[in-house]
Formats: sequence, structure tokens, C-alpha cells
Amino acid sequence: MKRSWLRFLLIVLLLLLPIAAVAASGFLVPAQFEMTFLGEFDDKVERLQNTDGPKIVIVGGSSVAFGVDAELLEQTLGMPVVNFGLYATLGTKTMLDYSKSAIGEGDIIVIAPEMNAQTYSLYFNAEAMWQAVDGHFSLLRYLASDDIPAMLGGFWDFAASKLSYLRTGTVLDPEGIYNASFDEYGFIRYNRTQDYNVMAGGYDAGMMLSFETDMISEDFIEYVNEYVRYAEKKGASVYLGFCPMNEAALD
Repeated sequence: MKRSWLRFLLIVLLLLLPIAAVAASGFLVPAQFEMTFLGEFDDKVERLQNTDGPKIVIVGGSSVAFGVDAELLEQTLGMPVVNFGLYATLGTKTMLDYSKSAIGEGDIIVIAPEMNAQTYSLYFNAEAMWQAVDGHFSLLRYLASDDIPAMLGGFWDFAASKLSYLRTGTVLDPEGIYNASFDEYGFIRYNRTQDYNVMAGGYDAGMMLSFETDMISEDFIEYVNEYVRYAEKKGASVYLGFCPMNEAALD
């Protein structure tokens, strides 16, 4: 009988070892993505949560990071402004979920995603999310419960990539505007006279602009309506805005 229990415990331990090894690789290996573009995420959340009193919060993707000068808006409007946009690959839903953690009385929230079907849906990218919280895992407490299964499924690849970078000595430190170009307001500030992100014709031919309402998913509409009700209960107002767009890119 004793041998049977010992054998059972040994089997359980053997099964748990790979899980423990993966967990250790993901959580204990030094952060590998802090110097990447997604590494700005924790600073965005920190500024949002540390801005006291009524504030304006612009929620979106990289169009907000590149197109909303929060410092200039503060000076113009006389009210704190939070640039809460980073990367469309994180998903509009993710940014809205995290913005909930700091909604207060008198806040003005402007939802301004890029004009495409992905940003007007409940799209979620676990790989990008793991990279965004790397080294700041306490931020996972704001994650929506319905995104947890995707995060669990993506953890193996995240842990494996961290371990691979550590073993090879690879330092993820992009050059140019995707590294040290964020100012203290979370705005991408760089020399715009240089040829950064200049495309033929001034726009991305693979991402033409469309204002057709059928690109907006029904579950996204329902989610945003629930978000508005939540914000209004907190005493905030919510508006829909538009990111900067090039007329030449109209479909």
C-alpha cells in the first residue's frame, strides 16, 4: 500500500516538473521585452492610475501613441490628459479593460481606434499581451476573465521565447522611434522631418480606409455599450473619436 502511494506521488511530481519548469521560465527569467515597443505598456497604465482628479483619457492603438500630444492637449484644455494608446495588436478591448481600473468622477474618455475590422472587434492577442506585461506581472490582475484561457494557451510560447533569448544572449533593443521615443505623457515624440514610417503615396496600400458599418462586430458594439454604462456609473462620459487619417487612403 505504501509503495503504491509513493509511486503515485512520484508520477504526480514527474507530471508537475515540466509545468514548474515552464512557469519558472516565464516568471523568473529576467524580463526580455521591456525595451521593445510593447514594453511601454506598464508606463501607460501607471500614468493612467496615477493621474488624480478628472482627466481626459484617449483610448486606442498606435494611432493614439503617434497622433495624440497629451502635453499639448493639457495646456490647451487645462485638464490632465492620458495618452492610453499603444499598439492595435493588443486589441481595443484590452485597452478598454485596463482603462476601467482608473475611471473616476468627471473623467472624459474618448475611444479612438484605427478604422479597421480588427480594432472594431473583441480581438485579443495573448502573445502581445504576455510581452506587454513581461516583468510587470501584477498587471495581469486587470485582465478580463474571458481572456484568461487564451493567456494560458500562449504562456508556453512566451516562456520558451524568453528562455531562448536568455540562452543566446539576444538583447531586444529596437532602434529608432520604436525604442526611446516616448515622452513622459506616453506620446511618440521624434524628429518628423526624417523619413520614419513614410510609405509610398503616404499610406499603406494594404490597409485602405473604410467607413462601412458592417466592419464593426455586434459583440464589440455590445461590449462598448456595457463599458459606457460602467463608466457612467463612475461619473465619467464616453465619446467615440477618430484617429488621424490620410484622405488618399480612402477605399
